[in-house]
Amino acid sequence: MEFPIKPGSGGIAALIPMVFPITRWQNKNSYQAFYETANTYLVIAGVGLFIYKLYGYLSGH
Repeated sequence: MEFPIKPGSGGIAALIPMVFPITRWQNKNSYQAFYETANTYLVIAGVGLFIYKLYGYLSGH
């Protein structure tokens, strides 16, 4: 399987500039609240997707 270079490099190029503001934001008090909220919703989404996939597997779809 080959990795498509152009889409992959485009994603990396889009994410690199975000590192600098986020790094500066980590020193602020508001970052901790965002961090905890974002992680909570990511865990909820992950559990929801796991249940969805498990349901599909068990029902034969």
